[in-house]
Amino acid sequence: MRWVQRARVSARGVPSRARRAALASRTSSATRPVVPSSGQILASTLSRWVHLTGIPSPLQRPTSPSSVRDMKGETLGSFLKTRRDKTNPASIGLASGSAPRRVPGLRREELARLAGVSVGYYTRIEQDQAGTASLQVLDALASVMRLDDAERTHLYNLANSHSPSRMIRESPEKPHRRVLSLYKSLHETIPAVVLGRRGDILAWNRSARELLFEHIPFEAPMDIHRRPSVPRSFFLDPLTRDLYSNWEELARVHVAYLRLTSGRYPRDARLAELIGELSMKSSDFASLWAEGDVADCAVGNMVLSHPTLGALDVDYQVWLQPESPDHRLEVYTPNDDATRDALSLLPNSSVHQVPRSTSGGWLFQNSTVPNHHSLPWSSNLCASSPQ
Repeated sequence: MRWVQRARVSARGVPSRARRAALASRTSSATRPVVPSSGQILASTLSRWVHLTGIPSPLQRPTSPSSVRDMKGETLGSFLKTRRDKTNPASIGLASGSAPRRVPGLRREELARLAGVSVGYYTRIEQDQAGTASLQVLDALASVMRLDDAERTHLYNLANSHSPSRMIRESPEKPHRRVLSLYKSLHETIPAVVLGRRGDILAWNRSARELLFEHIPFEAPMDIHRRPSVPRSFFLDPLTRDLYSNWEELARVHVAYLRLTSGRYPRDARLAELIGELSMKSSDFASLWAEGDVADCAVGNMVLSHPTLGALDVDYQVWLQPESPDHRLEVYTPNDDATRDALSLLPNSSVHQVPRSTSGGWLFQNSTVPNHHSLPWSSNLCASSPQ
């Protein structure tokens, strides 16, 4: 009996759940370790990502116009930092000194001194706290770091961009009539595609499709909402990646050109979504984007391992129309006799035009045309090779 009474007393001494909660609430927060929530950790991670790369988080893909408006693109400061980090001090005449350098490239004070600005002012520019830098300051910084034409263009574009609060979702692109006119004149003698601002394929002939996109339906460019995307295919499609033996080299060109385009069109919602998607789904793209390279490369070499035609050595050339610089006509030519013989196996018989869709897309069958060297447009050389 005494044992039972002691058990009851002991039971009464145990605090109820509500009492334990009340006691816990009285405990000073200073005595308990502060553990950040998963949301706080994620927010901090995303913030560091945007600061280091200048691109939207790879963990978030905008799915609506409202989410796109909140995306932050690359800034003048983040681009300057990547160029400063990649500037070799010895290449601009700075002695290496006896003490080892703790940072890659130029120090802030070195760049500021050589550009003729104060260290504090340059630091504010790089931290995006100085407002708009003058053209004279930008020219001085570009000269010290020996930026090429494409990098200078991107620098000025970023300086003139005032962090727009609202992105613009434009209508699907339609090829300029002069671009289509030249494209139609090529027919099938040369593999050719018409590319939009973001690398969407607006039109292609059969030989280009069978050369580079054999696994994609020929009618795909006709659907304005599901047009093939060269950047998406290049980084997200294993079949496309396996096609290119020099994939790494060409990947840098694709990323560098997308960066140049993003500077020209900082309010393009579809472009921002593309960059965000590739950053999220491709670690290769994210790593290359973080390097900050810029290029306007309109000619180059593609070494292909074609599943049907075998090993191919092909040059690409981009023909630009001044009235419509966003729309590029890209043609592909052989570099050796073996490749020339292989390309001759691509469709090249009679001409037949497929009716145009309401979107303005064009598809062409086979034909013959004059030599492409007589075309009236000039081909731009590669303005920059990623460093």
